[in-house]
Amino acid sequence: MLSWRPSFGREAPGALAALARQIMAHDITPQRGVTSSRLLHGGPRLLACHDLAGGYHEDRWAQGCQLGAAAACAPSPPAYFLRHWHALGAFVYFSHRLVTIPPVGWVNAAHTHGVPALGTLITEWEAGAAACRQLFGTAAAAEAAAAQLARIAAHYGFDGWIVNIENEMELEHIPHLLHFLRVLTERMRQVAPACRHRVIWYDAVTTEGKLRWQNTLNSLNRPFFDACDAIWVNYTWRRGTPAAVRKEAGPRAADVYMGVDCFGRGTYGGGGFRCNTALRACLAQGLSAALFATAWPYEGDCGPSASPCWLERDALFWGRIERAWEALPLGGSASAAGMSSGSSSSAGGAVEGARSVQLVGVDLLVRGSCREEEGSPSFELHLGELCIEQAPLDAVQFTVQPEGCNGRVQCLQEAAHMTAVLQPPGNS
Repeated sequence: MLSWRPSFGREAPGALAALARQIMAHDITPQRGVTSSRLLHGGPRLLACHDLAGGYHEDRWAQGCQLGAAAACAPSPPAYFLRHWHALGAFVYFSHRLVTIPPVGWVNAAHTHGVPALGTLITEWEAGAAACRQLFGTAAAAEAAAAQLARIAAHYGFDGWIVNIENEMELEHIPHLLHFLRVLTERMRQVAPACRHRVIWYDAVTTEGKLRWQNTLNSLNRPFFDACDAIWVNYTWRRGTPAAVRKEAGPRAADVYMGVDCFGRGTYGGGGFRCNTALRACLAQGLSAALFATAWPYEGDCGPSASPCWLERDALFWGRIERAWEALPLGGSASAAGMSSGSSSSAGGAVEGARSVQLVGVDLLVRGSCREEEGSPSFELHLGELCIEQAPLDAVQFTVQPEGCNGRVQCLQEAAHMTAVLQPPGNS
């Protein structure tokens, strides 16, 4: 890493597509508008981390390559690709190498869709500890390492770094590590001025030099968060963690990415097709979220009832994610966006002074019953009181999901937006 110098000979070229403005007119549609507007206004973001079997497969070839025979689920192509850029605020290419430079094809694809692309700096095990002694042994060494990473990003045309120290460190080197983060963040602001989160710290080593994943934001990782643009909290957090993190982060809540492991390894909600459970918990507190290993539908064991084609699994996987992430109005959280007074209408007319918030319909359907009003795209909910952060809602706007109906309601169309009146207890 430290000996790297730019070359313009046989070396792979850098990205050709510059980072587009993050919101383009054709990206803003009725179904995509909430997410896109949230990107524009600096609210919570969704990060996708690509970790496919160690990384750097056929995608590493800058000029492309010819793949072998199509897989058994033809006509689907055998190679993995990402189709849901419109839902993302950042893309990370991950491997277990010390320095991971995103392949040019991924950077070009991300930039074409207005999504920043980040590489990874990771140290692990004894070799990682030795690398940390070299990189962060002195303030001068830390500054040189930061400058070098910024030069690499500038040369290859990507926008930032995940910094993941997954080994013990000498306590006396922690101040140098913090200096490294500050310098790298400042240098990357010059390299990628259009990107909001250029340097993201991963919750692993603590300020005590111990490898202890905190799974939250606290005094043992807060200094790293303060030294850079954002933090990525490890993925084994629990139900009450997002509220605690929001309180600790204060006005920087959207700079906290709550980790969600798509393979479900101890992650809240279970991962897989249930990643949306964790995303709703994050978004309800105004926090960002980071999906790790988003190629899970391609390489994961999806169970005996799964579709034989990964593209179908991928569509179901991302469909649930998008509906969860777009479920709240612009502004980020239920407490901020859903508690304002206003009015909502249904087949029965306006509800004066009703407070509304957008949620995902499947949550409502499994907790109560719905009755379709004849001749009207409205549903009457019989759920008693529905509370968001202990505040009862008189009305709720939601999205009906066909897979969540289970025969209880007749879905008019996929992702149909409807207005429903919440009946108070005893009136159903």
